[in-house]
Amino acid sequence: MLQVECGFFGNVWVNQNWMYKTGDTVGGHVHDHDHVSLLTQGSVEVRLPAHPEVAPKRFSAPTFVIIRKGLAHEIEALEDNTVWYCLHALKDIDGNVVDIYNPENDPVYPSEGIWDEKLGRWVMDHDPHSRTKESLTPITP
Repeated sequence: MLQVECGFFGNVWVNQNWMYKTGDTVGGHVHDHDHVSLLTQGSVEVRLPAHPEVAPKRFSAPTFVIIRKGLAHEIEALEDNTVWYCLHALKDIDGNVVDIYNPENDPVYPSEGIWDEKLGRWVMDHDPHSRTKESLTPITP
């Protein structure tokens, strides 16, 4: 299985998951926040191992799969080349939703760096987690 962090914008984080073979499984794990998975290709079975009274549920693309906070879950591919994207809000250490901006995925910002208002210059080495959209200056058309 391949996992790729696609990036984030505003308060949304996106992670791509690609299960190459039927039967590939993401083991039981828990998140400390609600999130949705967008199943874009293939099909999966979602199981709740801590809740044997809940029957496994199958989902086929295109659809959303809602995963609730604190609920241990397993995901198994029912087809080769199954792809889904986990989406969830970005939160600070206190659990508050934050608006973080990553200019790397925005075509109006130059690919060679970002404008740092505080430094008054373009910077290459940056931590996008500490930037907000308001602190950056895009290329003007």
